[in-house]
Amino acid sequence: MLEKLLLSYGAKHVKDVIGSTHMATTSTTVSQRNNAPIAASRSNLHHILKLEWIKKKTALLMIVATLIATVSLVHYISPPGGVWEETKSGHLARTSIFLDNHPKEYLPFIAFDITVFMSSCFIILLLING
Repeated sequence: MLEKLLLSYGAKHVKDVIGSTHMATTSTTVSQRNNAPIAASRSNLHHILKLEWIKKKTALLMIVATLIATVSLVHYISPPGGVWEETKSGHLARTSIFLDNHPKEYLPFIAFDITVFMSSCFIILLLING
């Protein structure tokens, strides 16, 4: 039944295809390709290996940039020392304890953290866009 269906849609028997001139020219082309010497030059091999090395390094750089962006975002959202949970004794709720205890060190920390985050995001975008 399947054979009749295939034949009705134009399929051919193997014995009909082998005898056709199309198959003969195709087999000649294939045999010519098989007999042709296969010689990969060193420069092509070096180029292929270099591309594979670049792909591996790109993947590694993407992982590292993602991890750095994640850590810097976590530091920005939840700074070291935590945040005040409620407003009392001169502290506002949801503000950094690190800011209150070390105001001179907090600004450089946040500036560095934002710079690292933006740099990592920029690298990720460059890697994604090629």
